[in-house]
Order: sequence, then C-alpha cells, then structure tokens
Amino acid sequence: MLGSFQNEPFVFSFKTQEEILQEIREKEIQEEREKEILKEEGEKEILQEEREKEDIKLKLKTEEGKREKEDIKLKTEVYALSQSISMSAHKARRVLDQIRGRSYQETLMILELMPYRACYPIFKLIYSAAANAKHNMGLNEEYLVIIKAAVNEGTTVKKWKPRARGRSYPIKRTTCHITIVLKDTSLYEQYV
Repeated sequence: MLGSFQNEPFVFSFKTQEEILQEIREKEIQEEREKEILKEEGEKEILQEEREKEDIKLKLKTEEGKREKEDIKLKTEVYALSQSISMSAHKARRVLDQIRGRSYQETLMILELMPYRACYPIFKLIYSAAANAKHNMGLNEEYLVIIKAAVNEGTTVKKWKPRARGRSYPIKRTTCHITIVLKDTSLYEQYV
C-alpha cells in the first residue's frame, strides 16, 4: 500500500531537501560520465580512422619522401638574375672575379669597400639572391657561398649625337645581364 501512495503526486515523502538535491546531483554526474564515455569511444574511433588514413598516406608517400630528400640535397642552389644593367660587361666582370667563391657576408663587405660603380647593382643582386634563399628555401645566410657569378652582354642602345658642320656621331650604350648563384654548404658540413 505504501508503494502505491508514493506514486501519487500529492503524497508527501519524508526525504529532506538536501537528500533530494543530492540524488539529482548524482543523476547528473552519472549522465555526464555516460556522455564522456560515449565521447571517448567516438573520439577513439575517429582517431583510429585518422591513424589508418595517415598510415595509408605514409605508405604511399615513402617513395615520394625519399625523392624529396634527394631533391632537398639538390635544391641547395639559389640564383638571382639582373638584366639590362646599363654598364659594360667588362666593368662588371672585374668586380665579379673578386667575389666568386667567397661567402655571403665576406662578399657584402668587399662590395661595400670597392670603389667601382658596378659594385652597387651587384650588391643588390647578391642581397636579393640571399633573400630568395631565406624566403623560398628556408636556408641560413651564414652558410651561403657564391659558386657562380657570370656576366653576359645585353643589348646595345644606339643613339646619334649631332656634331659640328651637320655631322652625326654614334653613341653606343652597352648593357649587361648578371647571374649569381649561391649554394648552401651546411648540408655538406653535416655529411663530412
């Protein structure tokens, strides 16, 4: 009989308010634990699926990874090219002969102290090549060495200058193309 009275809404129970609150808290804690368990199981399944996908990708890319490592060794050279500089190739060549085979920092010091007009565009070009190496390849500027510095003759701008008695005098403005190649020597230091 007592059981039937407890199911009715107007029958009073002798539980205190604290006991009721405690039961409610215990129910909430149990629900949270169940949710956490479900989440953990779902996360485990997701993690397992992701691991399987990564394993498959790694298996597929093992050969590509080996090729990339070989390419990294080959991609230690960075170049910069400056075209149509208004000076003769001979004047630029005498500066480049002094810096070929030197390190990046040593080259910058030499170019700052040389008195030739060709030093400034070459300085800018070497600085640009080092920036390419740092930004594009992630190489360190300390290990860069100039392995190639070449000058080729560019187009010649031809003008005519008026002279005495109605004659004309030809003016030829020569240009040149400068190519600089920097190489990172840090990989060779690691393997040697």
